[in-house]
Amino acid sequence: MTHYALSGDFPALLCGDGNQFIGDQPAAFLDVHKLLEIGICCAGSGLFVVNEHIFTFTEGDAYLIFKNQLHMAQGAKSRACVLKYAVLDMERLLASLSTSDFREVMQISAGEDSFPNIIKSAQHPALHALIAEIIHELETRGDNYQSIVKALAWTLAVKIKRAMSGTAMSGCPQKKEGLLRIRPALDYILHHYMEPLSIKEMADSCLLGENNFRRVFRQCMGIPPQEYLMGIRVKMAAAMLLQTDASILDVSLDVGFPTQSSFNRNFRRMMGGSPGQFRRNIYHHPL
Repeated sequence: MTHYALSGDFPALLCGDGNQFIGDQPAAFLDVHKLLEIGICCAGSGLFVVNEHIFTFTEGDAYLIFKNQLHMAQGAKSRACVLKYAVLDMERLLASLSTSDFREVMQISAGEDSFPNIIKSAQHPALHALIAEIIHELETRGDNYQSIVKALAWTLAVKIKRAMSGTAMSGCPQKKEGLLRIRPALDYILHHYMEPLSIKEMADSCLLGENNFRRVFRQCMGIPPQEYLMGIRVKMAAAMLLQTDASILDVSLDVGFPTQSSFNRNFRRMMGGSPGQFRRNIYHHPL
């Protein structure tokens, strides 16, 4: 768990010096913290893993990581990406507000698995603009920037709450407990997805028998372990196809497919078209 040194008076922090370079090697482990994390991809592309979800992000995309969500960012192979991000303790930041709906709105800090973590400007222009403006205010620190950030953070929380209206809360204690049990396997997959991986290796990383591991993994992730591994490979390949000039064969080998035919078949099944079509933007698939 990452610990951030937030000010007691103004618990919002732009991380690092603003620009964070994310390489093509994953972090040592999936991170989790009790803050709202927001950011913008300034250059490059890569992969975000958030709980059981796999997202591809590209330059210009914003993102949200809710409290207690397991997450990790990784740049596309051979091409680092640049993220600009901040963390906010929303309850402390907005504690001075006395509105009657404060507690209800602050429930968004608990996380919502059905809410998209990647915010594209074309799909969610208002949320994207708010995230970008909060990052800008924290970076430039103009006159009254703390008051502006608080106002923007409140607006962001309300708009997230509005967007969640009518959706079922999918997070539950049993699911979160299961995610923690298979967390070592998720870490292992992210570090070794480009290699041949067996169920036994994944199960051993969690100190579980193979059958028990399959059962717990499917309960938490909704799909078998090998299908999750395939999703990681395909989404990473998609990022590489968009951001590098590597051949389709080289991309398929780099992400762990033994043959190009196997890569083409799985890519088409998961993305709705061939790798070549995807690169030429012949069809659109929501990354």
